[in-house]
Amino acid sequence: MNIELEADYDAKDFNIPRFFIELPEIWVKAKGRIYDVGSKEMGMEAEASTSPFDIAEGKKFIPFRVITPDVSDRLFRSEGKGLFQAVSVKLSGKMPEVDHCDQLSNAHVLSIEAKLSGAQLKLPWSFPPLEDLHGQLLFQKGHLYLKGVEGKIFHSTLENVNGTFYELLHVPTLRIECQGKFDLTDLPALSKTEGIPEEISRALSSVRILSGEARYSLSAEGLLKPPLRFQHHEIYHLSKTQFTHEQIPFPIQIGEGRVELSHHDLQWSKAQVEFGHSSLMMDGFWKHGEKDHSLEIMAKGRIDLKNLFTLFQTPLFPEEVRSKTEGFEALSGTSQFSFNGKTLPGTSRFSYEGEFFPKEASLLQKGNPISFVLKEGGISFSDLGISFSKMKIQSGRRFLTLNGFMRDGNVSLSTWGSMDLKQLFLLIQSPLFPDQIRSQVEGIQELNGVAEVRLKWLGKTEKWISALKEGEIRLKRMNLRHRGIPVPLSHIQGSFFITPEQIRFDELKGKVGDSPITVSGTLFQGSPSSAISSQKVERGSALAESGRRLSFQIFSPQLDLDPLFPKKEGTSPASFEKMRDWLSSWSMDGKVQIDKGRYRSLQYKDLKGEMKTVDGTLLIHPLQFKSNGGDFWGEGWIKPTEKGIKIEIKPRFSNMEAKAFIRTLFEKEEEERVMISGRVHIDKVELRGEGEDFQKMKESLNGSLRLKVENGVIERFNILSKIFSILNVSQWFKGRLPDLKTKGLPYQQISADIYVKDGVASTDDFLVDSDAMRITLIGKVDLGKNIIDARVGVHPLVTIDTILSSVPIAGYILTGKDKGFISYFYEVKGNLDDPKIEAIPFKIVEESTWGIIKRLLGTPLRPFQKAPSSNNNGKNSKGSGVRSLEPKP
Repeated sequence: MNIELEADYDAKDFNIPRFFIELPEIWVKAKGRIYDVGSKEMGMEAEASTSPFDIAEGKKFIPFRVITPDVSDRLFRSEGKGLFQAVSVKLSGKMPEVDHCDQLSNAHVLSIEAKLSGAQLKLPWSFPPLEDLHGQLLFQKGHLYLKGVEGKIFHSTLENVNGTFYELLHVPTLRIECQGKFDLTDLPALSKTEGIPEEISRALSSVRILSGEARYSLSAEGLLKPPLRFQHHEIYHLSKTQFTHEQIPFPIQIGEGRVELSHHDLQWSKAQVEFGHSSLMMDGFWKHGEKDHSLEIMAKGRIDLKNLFTLFQTPLFPEEVRSKTEGFEALSGTSQFSFNGKTLPGTSRFSYEGEFFPKEASLLQKGNPISFVLKEGGISFSDLGISFSKMKIQSGRRFLTLNGFMRDGNVSLSTWGSMDLKQLFLLIQSPLFPDQIRSQVEGIQELNGVAEVRLKWLGKTEKWISALKEGEIRLKRMNLRHRGIPVPLSHIQGSFFITPEQIRFDELKGKVGDSPITVSGTLFQGSPSSAISSQKVERGSALAESGRRLSFQIFSPQLDLDPLFPKKEGTSPASFEKMRDWLSSWSMDGKVQIDKGRYRSLQYKDLKGEMKTVDGTLLIHPLQFKSNGGDFWGEGWIKPTEKGIKIEIKPRFSNMEAKAFIRTLFEKEEEERVMISGRVHIDKVELRGEGEDFQKMKESLNGSLRLKVENGVIERFNILSKIFSILNVSQWFKGRLPDLKTKGLPYQQISADIYVKDGVASTDDFLVDSDAMRITLIGKVDLGKNIIDARVGVHPLVTIDTILSSVPIAGYILTGKDKGFISYFYEVKGNLDDPKIEAIPFKIVEESTWGIIKRLLGTPLRPFQKAPSSNNNGKNSKGSGVRSLEPKP
């Protein structure tokens, strides 16, 4: 150590005109004085300077005791090396001020001018190390000023750094401005610096910088107290930047561009971005400093389709964008492209719009081996829909041009050309089309063929058919399978002609299943005066308004109806909901003519029918055909009600073969044995019903009919079989009754008048007339519950002598000329499919029943009682009883 000192003093002042101290690490030159010694005004004035010294050695000279601990602790933990020189240190103030110069009120006491030369400094806060620092420092009035400082951070330069550490010896606030050259490979390390917003750090964690630099300018201000939060504004001019992103499958180059970053947003402008074979000029804005983050992206330039579709599938784009293109693969082609997207304030929705002008661009839809080629024109797209500007699309050998838009639930679109219907169907199913349009084809299972079109839509997308205003469709070899149609439609050829008022189809030919058919007609659009929109359902409730009215003519030389009306599966009653909705929505005026055909077991021919909606009621008049040697003629009506439908039918059957009739009526298969044969005649039919399903309809039936079946055989009848089995117990009848399982019961006629009230069918004149016997039935059947409550009379025809000599039974004899009927009665109750059958004693058979039997059999009636013989010991008297009342002749 070397010390040189000059001093003089008197009673009041102590002067040091020269002071010099030399240490191995540093020398110090100083001068000063202490004045007013011993008084309250005692103070000090001093000046000093030092030689350059290494910062690492300088910490030992810092007067830590006079610095606030929060700051001194951090200063003590700071690191550094390189040269530092105190050019001027000035101290001036009264002694209490000097002793407490760290206090803000005494900040004027000390000032220091210094300079850095090649210093390296690691500040006590979580900042990256500063290297090769050069520049001026000034500590004055408690603040540390940086003037023209230069240096480096990692590979980046600091140039012309000017700033202030306010209240350095307490809890300092930093305000700084600087500029320089930023090496972008430093970005990952800098993004982890304390004070960088978490959103920025998280976004940059997915980026890997390969190369690039940027001229920058920066201003920042913030309190140097954990957690560090700076208000800052930075501008970067990028150059030759290349990076990768973990969610983007190709490297990205930025030739040049401007980026502005602050504590609340990130903006980029005129960024020349290249990736793959694409080049875009991009602008954008990301507001990250608030709860509702907002993002805006703008791009314009030339883009390769493969690059574009790959980019759209990355998580960088919202789901709304990704979903539109996930079903497609770009094969080739470039396009002029523009895009503008932004999040909407207060929502998670991403609003976007863009334009796409491809030329010879080829797309392949997943699951479709034939590509779509965008030949020319433009496509505009947004989160609200899609627009076409004379977009010409090639699929195979077909060309279709689109012009217009489908946006925000509205459509205004013109299209012309030819198209493969299978390709069109697959395209409409893709996410490119709005949900309202895709929903229109949900029921289609298969569609192919060719259509030549010239069409214009204008209206709402959810009402796709109603929006079709004008044009023409010419179908060739169209095939269609639809969930709502139980049979495929094939080989459809013909034309549709569309005007704002109607859709007309002329000579539309094809096949329904295997049956050829020709359909002509007109679908009227709008609300005609006769439409059912003005109708009211019963009890005053209004049905849905409808403007749809269909006029049609259907002709077929041969039509099999089985595929169109398949047998219902399951046990639940058939609902009339769809029929109600159909009747509520459509007004009909149609004619049907079929030369011949089949429905279940009925072979029919010369079928003709007409129907027409009048005041909301569908009238069917007439409906007629010939079948199985007989004729059918009928009329009726159907109308919608609040919950279902209401009907009235008046059918007439004449001379129709019973087996085919019963098989069809009860949906029996051909191989199933049918209960009866013969010829059916049904007339005087008038039945009415109402309900929401078939079960409710049966429960509400009212009306009447007359039934007659002639010259046939009863082959199977569950009730008769049980009765005959009971009668066969008798030795006299054993083997004499017909076996319904083998030969059946031949008859001349079955007849009955049947009345139906509230779903219960009743008769008091059911008669089976045969050579061997007559069978009567008096009772009722609950159609809804399938329950029977009836009395069946079996009246075998035998000779009087046989009855008197051989039959060990007492009962009434209904006599004829030489022969008579002996009567047996049975009560039939329970489920119609398997009822309980019990014999009824004669004594409890009412007088009214005998009157009916007499009338039915048309014979006189007298009672008899066979006296017990020695052989029967009175056992045959069971159930006997002699009526005292003689019937009238």
